[in-house]
Amino acid sequence: FCLDRLNAIQAWALHEIPKEAGGLGFVGVGGGKSILFILLPIALGEECDLAVLLIEPNQRRHYVSQYLRAREHFRVPSIVFDDQELPRIAIPQAGERVPVLHLFPYSKLGNPKHPDELDALNPNVVGADEGHRLTGKVHSTGRARLRRFLARKIAEREKKMAEGLPVRRRAVYFVPASGT
Repeated sequence: FCLDRLNAIQAWALHEIPKEAGGLGFVGVGGGKSILFILLPIALGEECDLAVLLIEPNQRRHYVSQYLRAREHFRVPSIVFDDQELPRIAIPQAGERVPVLHLFPYSKLGNPKHPDELDALNPNVVGADEGHRLTGKVHSTGRARLRRFLARKIAEREKKMAEGLPVRRRAVYFVPASGT
């Protein structure tokens, strides 16, 4: 079906998160988290140059279809998939800044072959679909890398503030969500 309007949860979240620099709410299974995550870099405006969305590896194709549906009626960011088989979709910039959204699977976040990839991308927005993957008592390499990245971004912002340099509203926006 044609996606030509947002549901109430998506509209609320895309309004509230930029306005309040965060949000907390319930989005159940099938509630529209994928579209919300795709449109969030646009909603954050100047606060977002590059976003990373942590996803389950089996969600790649789902995000391709959701992205293609969203771009039929909405402004969307450029999108980069980690999988070489999937397209890299760049939105032409007609004098307007377009943020970039990287889809980044949890398996890559915890993979020893990619220990510094999140740091190398250096996003100012990190979304986590199935964010419950980042909780629990069991040690997770991916969770540790994400926490280290977030702590580094916060420390960098605090240092700039102490030096009187201009900073963004948030060091990094972290937006986890889960239907579980």
